[in-house]
Amino acid sequence: MSRERRERRPTADLPGATTAAVAFAVVIALTAASFALAQRLKREPTLVYGVKKVELFSPKLESGENRGRFTFRLRKTDTVTISVTTLSGDPVRTLQRGVRVRRTENGVQGDLVSGSWNGAYDNGKLAPDGRYRVRLALRDAGRAVVLPLTFEVDTTPPAPKLLSIGPEKTGQTPRPELLPRADGKPIKVRFRVAGRSQGISVIRTDLTRPRVILDVPIVENQVDWEWDGTVAGKRVAQGTYVVAVHAKDLVGNVGWSTGSANPVAPFGGRLKGQGGVTVRYLAAQSSQSPVAAGERAAIGIISAGKQYDWAIRRVGEARPRSKGASRKPVLKPRLPSGPSGLHVLDVRTKDRTAQATILTQGRKAQPILVVIPQGSLTGSQLVDDDGDGAPDTLDRGVAVQTARVPVDSELPVDLREHVAPLLVALDRKQRRYDLTTDLALARGTGPEIKGHRGIVLAGTTAYLDAKVQRRLVTWVKRGGRLWVAEPGSLLRSVTTTNTALTDPTQPAQLDPFGFQLAPLQQVSAVEVAADRAKLLRGTDGKFEGPLTVEPVLRTPTGAALLAEATTPGGGQAVLSAVRVERGAVVRSGISGLGANSLRDPDSREFIRRLWSFLRGG
Repeated sequence: MSRERRERRPTADLPGATTAAVAFAVVIALTAASFALAQRLKREPTLVYGVKKVELFSPKLESGENRGRFTFRLRKTDTVTISVTTLSGDPVRTLQRGVRVRRTENGVQGDLVSGSWNGAYDNGKLAPDGRYRVRLALRDAGRAVVLPLTFEVDTTPPAPKLLSIGPEKTGQTPRPELLPRADGKPIKVRFRVAGRSQGISVIRTDLTRPRVILDVPIVENQVDWEWDGTVAGKRVAQGTYVVAVHAKDLVGNVGWSTGSANPVAPFGGRLKGQGGVTVRYLAAQSSQSPVAAGERAAIGIISAGKQYDWAIRRVGEARPRSKGASRKPVLKPRLPSGPSGLHVLDVRTKDRTAQATILTQGRKAQPILVVIPQGSLTGSQLVDDDGDGAPDTLDRGVAVQTARVPVDSELPVDLREHVAPLLVALDRKQRRYDLTTDLALARGTGPEIKGHRGIVLAGTTAYLDAKVQRRLVTWVKRGGRLWVAEPGSLLRSVTTTNTALTDPTQPAQLDPFGFQLAPLQQVSAVEVAADRAKLLRGTDGKFEGPLTVEPVLRTPTGAALLAEATTPGGGQAVLSAVRVERGAVVRSGISGLGANSLRDPDSREFIRRLWSFLRGG
């Protein structure tokens, strides 16, 4: 067969040849039709024109561009419904419904339609980050048009990170960096940051509201920064601070290394990062346990290497019992001899002062034990223990270190206004006592509960070790007599370890004995209502105010009432003394009642009779 003959063999002789030819022809026809349609659409004027947009925004921003915005005009008058959809066309939000839009006609410009989207669904919930479209449903034209724009929702801020703060090496037990340093050197902050408008802020966190005290920009490729504790050449106030790195992205989202521009740690939690700085120029550490009278104490002093003068005086006395000068970080003075008591350590440099307390236990044991609430006092100090820059307090639901050194130069308010005046009043009347702290009771050092006839919980014992609470209840039921001197006591518990107070609880509905108490109130007076135990005899029957009191809603089940004082006109019980099995509990319920005995005759008479009652008289 010739070559020409072979090439002209009919294709129909091959299997499927007819089907393939038909399919090929259809494809050619459709392609041609599509091309023709496309050419026609290109020549056809668009229905929408004049589209403008703001396409990138963050709905979470409180200021700046927090909405996607757009404008458009129509070439033909129509009734329009405007909505937002995902890129795949799923509905997200209806923005406007049934809007009549006029076209441009006779030289008169048509309606300019403006719209915006706040990044939320119809139900108000924010849509996830991503890209979205605007769709127009044209009722008269019977069609829908998608505007030639997309919105991008971006709520994710930059993530700057503070890598370390030194010169201390990482890997050690977390703690804040201290300023000023004894060697006079600054601290160095190392960080990693991306975005625009980068900066470093120093924020004081031991205030009611954190406050930025310094903000400096970060230059390109900068990875560290030094700070010597000054602003504009002046040293910052003694306190608790955090160093935070921040940056802003293209939208305006701002990211912080602390997690927030307002570095307030959540309840039971901590701030992100490890940017804590504690500024202390002069501070002294108070006693956790009593020291035997006449022996030497060991008191931690922070003075940045400077020499300091010190003096020890018994509370209520102006003249010091001993004094000296030192620059050592641990002061070891010999304490005064004599009966148990609270002593104040005054420390002074050329431009700073600080105070701490020292408890001494006399050689002769006494029937009444006074307990200083050192755990509650320590746990309320606005001190950063773990280096995150947030003050750690028991009220914030976190553990606190008991050996912490305060940043306040003065003694705590509760100790100054309640504990110290009560002990001064007892000392002036030669009422002797043993002295300890709640921390010492929990750790088994110093005088014990057992062996005492009466116990005074001086000051606000807001938190008390759970085991000590149970021991107190057992001791009372076996015949002990307890005076709870201040409102707000015995409603929370902690666990005491050798170094810390952990697991702080929320206020309980009842105290360990079964008292149910109301929140603190202001009243004009408290009147005697019952006095079987003769605790209130000798007064004029009234404690006059204004007074801050803690009403008693319910006394322990089965307890016999020994004495009671109420708000005027037989109102709520405030002062309540009850028999609990073989012992007794007195909740005086009036803030500062013991301290008032220094100047108020009725309070003084009550303390005299109560002291006799606690001794078993």
